[in-house]
Parts: sequence; C-alpha cells; structure tokens
Amino acid sequence: MKLFRSSGKLYLLEDAEGVPIQEEFAFPVDVDVHYELRPSPQQPVKAVVYGFELPGFGQTKERLILDNGVVLTGRTFGGSVKKSMMFDIEEDIIHLHPTMAQPPTEGEPEIDSVVFGVVSSNPLGRGLCSNGVARPGQPFSFRSSFQEALQDHPSVAWSAHALRLRFKELEITLVQTSDYWKRLVDRTTLDHDSVVGMRKQDGSVLEWEKVNQVTLLFSLFLGWVNHCVSPISHIKAYRKRRLVYKGYALNLHPTVQRDRFSWLPSQDWNDDNVKPRRIDMARWVEDLFVKFSMTWEKSRRDDDGFHLALQFLRSQEKGSPGSRASILYLRDVFSACGILLRILGVSAGSRSDTIAKCLRAIGVENKLPSEGWRQHIVKQHPSLWWGVMKQQILDKEKEKETLDRPLANAENWMLHLEDPDNLKRLLSLPRPVQHYLVEVAMWIADLMVLRVVGYEGFYLNRLSQKTEIVPWSDHSRLG
Repeated sequence: MKLFRSSGKLYLLEDAEGVPIQEEFAFPVDVDVHYELRPSPQQPVKAVVYGFELPGFGQTKERLILDNGVVLTGRTFGGSVKKSMMFDIEEDIIHLHPTMAQPPTEGEPEIDSVVFGVVSSNPLGRGLCSNGVARPGQPFSFRSSFQEALQDHPSVAWSAHALRLRFKELEITLVQTSDYWKRLVDRTTLDHDSVVGMRKQDGSVLEWEKVNQVTLLFSLFLGWVNHCVSPISHIKAYRKRRLVYKGYALNLHPTVQRDRFSWLPSQDWNDDNVKPRRIDMARWVEDLFVKFSMTWEKSRRDDDGFHLALQFLRSQEKGSPGSRASILYLRDVFSACGILLRILGVSAGSRSDTIAKCLRAIGVENKLPSEGWRQHIVKQHPSLWWGVMKQQILDKEKEKETLDRPLANAENWMLHLEDPDNLKRLLSLPRPVQHYLVEVAMWIADLMVLRVVGYEGFYLNRLSQKTEIVPWSDHSRLG
C-alpha cells in the first residue's frame, strides 16, 4: 500500500563499505513510500526514490529528509541514475498527523479513540467468542445484536460477529477487517482478518501512555492465543471522530502462526456434555485478558519469566500449521514449563520430577494419555522407562504407564546425543511416537500457561480435539 508521495533531499552518509562520507552531498528527489507488513525478518517499508544522477549502485547508506517532515535512513539497492530503492530503514516509526510528520500543535495530538489492524487474530477473529456485530473495519459501530444493528442502519452490511472486551476503564472491540487494512498486510503469508478499536467507556480523552501499554499487551495476548509474534503495525487515532494521527511501525518482527491448534477453541463445540454459548465464551476471554495482563505485569516487576516462557513456546522448532513440531521442541517446552512451575511457587527438580510436578499443578494424572497410544508404547517401547541410576527398565513405573519418565527420557536422550546409547534409543522411536510425545508435551504446556494466569474456563484439548473445562476447575466434571 502506498502511504504517501513527497519531495525532499537525499544525503549520502556512508559508502558501501561503511566508511563515513565527509563531504555533504544533497540530491533533490521525489519519494514514494510503500508499506506492506511481512513476516520477520522482512521490513514492511520500501521507499522508491526518483531523481537525477542518483547514487545507490553500491548499497550506500543514505538519509531522506522529506518536505512532509518524515526522515528515513537506510541503504539503497540497485536501481539507476533516475530511480533507486531504500530498504532496511533504521527509524522505528513513521508519524503522520495525519498527512504531515509534524503534529498540528505542540506535543502529541489529543485523542479519544484508536483503531489498529492485527495479524493472526484467530480464533478470536472468527467469531467463536462473539458477543455482538459490527460493520467491517469499523469497531465503533458495534451493536450487541443483529436486531439492534438493523434498527439503527437497516441498509448497510453487518458482519456476523464482533467481540467487545472491557478492560479497566477501556472497551476493546475486535471486528472483521476491511479493504483498507487488507492492503497493509501481505496476506499470502500472514493471517489477517481483524481490526481492533479502543476507547474509554465514558468517551473521555485517551492518554497516549495508556494506548502504548494496552496495544503492547493486546499484541502479546494475541501472540499467546495463536502461537506467534503479533505486533501492532499501524495505528490511527481520532478526536471527536476526526482523524488526527497515523503511525506506522517499521522495525517490528511478526511471525507466521506456529501451530495449527490454539488452546482457545477454534471449531464448533463437539463435546456432547459441555456446550458453552459464544457469549459465555466471550465473558471467559474478557476475564482471561484481565488475568493475562496481571500475570504479565507481575512478571515484568519480578524476573520477566512469563515473557521468557512464552518465547520458548513459540520457538521455530514448533513448526507451522503445515508441519509438525520436531522432537527438538521438547527442550523448549520443558524449559518453559520449568519457568512456569517456579512462577506457581514450586521448585523444579530433575526432569522427570519437574514433569510430575507440572502434572500435579494442572490436575492431570501421571499416566500416558490416549488409551490406544498407551498400550502401543508400553508394549513396543519399554525403553522409555529406562532408569539412568539403576541402569535398567523401571518395571513398576512401566506397569503404572507413567507419563513423566518417557517424556524426561526422550528429552535427556536428545540433549545428550554424545552418548551413543542415547542416540540409539532416540532413533529407535518411530516418527509417529516422537510426534505423540511432542503433542503430549505441548498439551501440558498449554495447560501450564492457563494455570499460571488463573484461567477456569473452556479450552481445546489438542489430544482429544474436544472442548473441555480445564482440569483444575471446580466445574471440570460438569455433565
């Protein structure tokens, strides 16, 4: 999407080898600035520079000072004496108010609402937690029902769903995207289908500090829900319905979705015993967002362990919706689980001890889940109950079909491949068995994060692929 066109001056800063250019060269230029959010590590901004006798054949470092007040510093690649491209721009953000970089008055403009697009918002963006409707791309058109919407505006198009969350004095509304927001995102790689609006419930002035805090928090929340990095890339701010500010983040690093499953249910309820309504699920999500923010803030004040655990859980070893996580992901899962266990106030011990304590924390029996897999593994892969200290298979644990020992052994073998016996044991596990162990570990990690934030509602069990109440909830045995 083209953001703007402006004239200005191009200044040479360094040659292709990074040596500063002492003499000042200024070239009059016209510049088109384009924006398209793409996955990390690609930057969304590209500046197309037009002029005469332009440098840039050797990837020189240059600075654009434009007549609309925008300053961009980066390296030019290729092109000709009349046209070149600037990429890898160093500035963190482009400010427009709404068309010039200088604010209309001294300081930041006064605002009462903001709108921003988000990527990887599913399953929130698919209406499975909806509590209203809205017009696409217009979060402040939210109505609690179709009947109310059609009474107000019977001739306009309304989406089938919208989600409004109340957070402290704010209301945050998530609705379907529009063509404007679609053009800002590379939809061939990033999943983009939602726009978010934020304002105070009483309509009063919104502080910029509050906007920055909550947009960061919401992006982290989305990243947790959908196993990705989901930064806020573009913000539009309003005062009394008049656009007063636009900002485009430059050095941000979104990632594609890491997992085909989210703990938040992303399909029709298929549990015959428990069938929550969408509006009930919306209330669960609202409560969860508040608890997530409290956990995040407490972690920031302490050791930032919660942030680190979430980073481990969305590592590259997790794969993508089209490829399964590798056995190497066990390392990241149990690093995260050890951190989460300490957040719960429980000290970690050996790997098997840590896993057993995690299972107790989430209210899950220390036994291999899924009866079919349990019988197969006990019969075909007894080495998973190998005891390092006793140097033999621990028959009592195998008879109990415990879960902690197989997971701990698989991780130990992977981490100590310098031992040929460990390599032999790990390679003896067929790929389906490896995938099963990783899926079980991911299921434990899903529940551990939900336990840490204090969630008591429904989640999608990736093993059974059914919507269930979390095991530690007082309502986990609802029928």
